[in-house]
Amino acid sequence: MQTSVKNDSKKPFILIADDDEDCLEVLVKMLAVMGYDVFAVRNGKAAIEAYSSMKHQINLVILDMKMPYNGEKAYLKLRKIDKHVRILLLSGYTEDSKVRALLNQGYCGFLKKPFNLNSLKLNVTNILK
Repeated sequence: MQTSVKNDSKKPFILIADDDEDCLEVLVKMLAVMGYDVFAVRNGKAAIEAYSSMKHQINLVILDMKMPYNGEKAYLKLRKIDKHVRILLLSGYTEDSKVRALLNQGYCGFLKKPFNLNSLKLNVTNILK
């Protein structure tokens, strides 16, 4: 499933990759309510392909850590494409040593599932500063 929500504002454009259809749908709706333009894909490989073709438009990538072609692999590939790419990692598990290692590379944040609109907004805003 690829979902795109466009609006006419000058808000940042966000790419989301999550294999959980319900979570993806909720994320798209939450970000649209916040006024962001959104493009959603179902796995890390699709995220890399989308970022490669739209990297000059994308301001933030939201990656689920546990999905086909997982978030860690996608994160590392995205960093090879653009070392300054801004990434928000999502996981239903607590932050572990792998996540901390990725966060230490900068331009990155972590959000534990389940989350609410306020925590999503805070994380997105902090990363996009």
